Amino acid sequence: MKLLLLLPTFTFLVIHSLAQTPLVKYYDSGKVASRGFVKGDRYDSTFISYYENGNKASEGLFKNCSYRTCSLAIVQAPFCDVGEDIAKPSKGIKNGEWKYYYANGMVKNIENFNCGISVGQELLYDSAGRLLERSFYNAGDLIQLQEYYPDGTLKMSVTKVYEIDDRGRKKNGSKENVSEYYETGILKCLKTVNEAGLPTSKYVEYWANGFVKMEGNYRDGKKEGVFKEYYENGNTKFEGVIKSDIPQNKQYFLNEQGAVTKVETWEKGKLVKTEDKSGS
Repeated sequence: MKLLLLLPTFTFLVIHSLAQTPLVKYYDSGKVASRGFVKGDRYDSTFISYYENGNKASEGLFKNCSYRTCSLAIVQAPFCDVGEDIAKPSKGIKNGEWKYYYANGMVKNIENFNCGISVGQELLYDSAGRLLERSFYNAGDLIQLQEYYPDGTLKMSVTKVYEIDDRGRKKNGSKENVSEYYETGILKCLKTVNEAGLPTSKYVEYWANGFVKMEGNYRDGKKEGVFKEYYENGNTKFEGVIKSDIPQNKQYFLNEQGAVTKVETWEKGKLVKTEDKSGS
């Protein structure tokens, strides 16, 4: 009998703790600023914010959940602000698709979350509805980024490479393999950069006609190895060995016809001799 009396009380408490409370906030003008639901001190379920002109500013879903994973490389930071103009409760865990809008009603960007962690595709548009960027996330990490010209032509593609140790944890630092393009679609540049944005490894730059403009190797932003530059007609303009940005031994300079016009000789980081081969 005592158990029967306690059971309804317990059930009532559980229902009460899970209840969602509608919450509507207003601008000073009286217009709706946001609509949502809260559980305790956090946003939960659907949420929509508005510009004062009545157009949507953002919309999405909050969910009290956690990203369960065996990966040691994932660091969870699940709490996301819903907007600087929203008073407490001001935090919740974003889950699923979120959309953000310009004041004119056009979609600004679309994001996807799994319990507060960025996953899948993210899109960014300008106020006229043209796609500017397309990003791809995996477990919170940016994997690939594509930027576009206003006409939709690919401008740049970036693939991020993270170093993982033998225990599955990310090491400090990452590299980006970058491809840049002219508006015509012709390849402009191929390079790899470190976290500081400095080129490292192979670097190739192209003229707008598709011919190679420059090629060489970098190490943390400094030239390292054989470097070559070319004229737009494909003939060699310069060739020399460079180490830590310092020319080594002989450096050759040529004209557009492919004839050597100057030779520099470097020793211990200093220019010691210049030979004029132009015949003038």
